[in-house]
Amino acid sequence: MLLTLGLKMLYGEMGEGAGAHRSGDISVFPLATPMMAGAGSITAIVVLTDNYKFTLSEQAGTAGVLVLVMAISFACLVAAGPIRRLIGDTGANVISRVMGIVLAALAMQTIVNAVKDILPAGTIP
Repeated sequence: MLLTLGLKMLYGEMGEGAGAHRSGDISVFPLATPMMAGAGSITAIVVLTDNYKFTLSEQAGTAGVLVLVMAISFACLVAAGPIRRLIGDTGANVISRVMGIVLAALAMQTIVNAVKDILPAGTIP
């Protein structure tokens, strides 16, 4: 899924196509929350709030960090409009394509690591 998303970003196909449905509110996108939060961060929060391993004060620290990250994310989303007006469509396309390359590379590395773990030792150097 990450590879597909990265390639779509790279080739500039975000939101296009026959099945694309435009909505007035960009937050109405089924992958918005998983892409913002991510499986790793959701798992970390679940693990770090285990009542049997962590005290209430440690869990409060985790909640505090979570609120801080949410505030930073909110600030980034609020600043997105002015930044978009500043860099224009061309700048946004360049940044989107560069981020697509990074995301595609990350996805490929994850796939390679998974294949190396699945195959018998010594098959892939």
